[in-house]
Amino acid sequence: WENVNWAKVDSLLQLTTSLQPGYANYWDDASWQMAYNAASFYLYDEKLQPMVRGRLYEEHVRRGIDILKDGLRHLPDDARLWNSLAEIYERRSHEPELAAQAYLEVFRISRNSRYRRFAAYQYAQSAKPEFWRKAYDLLREAYQDPRQRTPSLIDTLKTLEDRLGIPTMKRIPDARR
Repeated sequence: WENVNWAKVDSLLQLTTSLQPGYANYWDDASWQMAYNAASFYLYDEKLQPMVRGRLYEEHVRRGIDILKDGLRHLPDDARLWNSLAEIYERRSHEPELAAQAYLEVFRISRNSRYRRFAAYQYAQSAKPEFWRKAYDLLREAYQDPRQRTPSLIDTLKTLEDRLGIPTMKRIPDARR
């Protein structure tokens, strides 16, 4: 990576993960190198035409996703790999439904409720109303715990209530300002 030879980095990391497929750190690092470092390198390389930059960026983000999916075939219950996959879907490829599904896998494994909220926030960003309902149901469940009633949770619930046409009597009360 110091010589900015991303094909060689990918090749060597493929070798590393094939020799140690049960070590999550290698999968995570390989994915990071492709989806973040290589993708960003190409996105900002002014020697390349803008269309080429965009294509190389997308290809390397996809490569990072593919690496994590390979790792998850070996380590299907590794919360760290699921979380990394969710973050790439959220931050790099902008696929909120897939990010939400990956965050729910982290929750399934870790039982940490914040990942259910992360999933809900991703579902809320979807363009598809069926995912808004999933977001609403997850956030409504979180809302039952007064300690989880953060401004972002309340604002997102209010937005979803409007989108879904939730009747006034079933909506959460307006927050005191």
